[in-house]
Amino acid sequence: MGEHNVLNALACIVVARQYKIKFCDIAAGISGYNGVKRRLTLLKRTKGINIYHDYAHHPTEIAATLDTLKLLDFKRIIAVFQPHTYSRTKALMGEFVSCFPNADFLIILPTYAARENYIMGGDALDLFYNLGGRQDCAYFSNYEGLQFELDKMLTRGDCLVWLGAGDIDKIAEKYKKHIK
Repeated sequence: MGEHNVLNALACIVVARQYKIKFCDIAAGISGYNGVKRRLTLLKRTKGINIYHDYAHHPTEIAATLDTLKLLDFKRIIAVFQPHTYSRTKALMGEFVSCFPNADFLIILPTYAARENYIMGGDALDLFYNLGGRQDCAYFSNYEGLQFELDKMLTRGDCLVWLGAGDIDKIAEKYKKHIK
């Protein structure tokens, strides 16, 4: 899914044709490709809601993921983002602030620190405040509050996408098991 995968597939076709591989064999190979784990992985479809996870943790990746989802014509895209490292969040704060225009609602989770100690100006709350009071944005520091909000918010036709490189995949899996 996404423009980069289309370009990769076209490059594969060119290389395969250089080796005289038949188009039918190329098509069979490409059609069998299921993507990369944690890259726009469909976790669940339920009640008309599509739930995805993507490893995107850099503003360019986040924007590309949301751009792709926008092409799929969901009613709304609800993005849950977990910043990955204080240093990256601080260094790229401006880009993070502007990479979510295709999210109809944005939820920020606490920073996944990885190997770092706290850095002032690079916390998830700093990102939340730098988003300038977006009316379509919330910050949750605990799973229970997040689960309650998502249960209340999600409706048929929505897309829920979990974004981040930290342990957000575990949070997404927990919610996937919870939602019926």
